Amino acid sequence: GGTNALFNALSWMQSDSWNGKYAIVICSDAAVHPDEAHLSEIGASSVAMLVGPDASFVIEPERATFMKHSWDFYRPIGWKNNDAIVDADVATDQFEEALKSCQESFSSQH
Repeated sequence: GGTNALFNALSWMQSDSWNGKYAIVICSDAAVHPDEAHLSEIGASSVAMLVGPDASFVIEPERATFMKHSWDFYRPIGWKNNDAIVDADVATDQFEEALKSCQESFSSQH
């Protein structure tokens, strides 16, 4: 959702409909886990971005993507509660794999 909101704000600013105003993009992740000690393993809280021209952080049009089917973090339908089933070691390894793959893909484009 948050990445899509950012790309939608950028698309709006690059369109003929843009009226020169800034966009605000807010992304949040409501981490839910019965053991508070595990909350640091399952995500961030929130970020807000003011999107506009002449920003100090530039988003280039080139992209690199990584997708992989995995069971590192999920909430089964019909599970006894809304708590996620998390394998933090697998999730961390996959995050590092995704980062490396995207970096290699992006680097090969340039």
